[in-house]
Amino acid sequence: AATLIPGPDNRLDGSIGTSPDASLLRPAGGSRNDTMLVRFDQPQFAVTPGQALVFYKGRFVYGGGTILQPVS
Repeated sequence: AATLIPGPDNRLDGSIGTSPDASLLRPAGGSRNDTMLVRFDQPQFAVTPGQALVFYKGRFVYGGGTILQPVS
């Protein structure tokens, strides 16, 4: 399994829900209890618990999951 290390150079594309638009994000904290904190480079709007988040680079998917709690 790959480990995503937090840092400014580890940016991935992230897509929320069914949106076709991707935004740059980066891992912002270690994963624990099957959760991971990510931060988008630009503010995201109308993010709600239960939506899907997929992060990828190019055509390779690195992971995804269900949003538990948006953080401002």
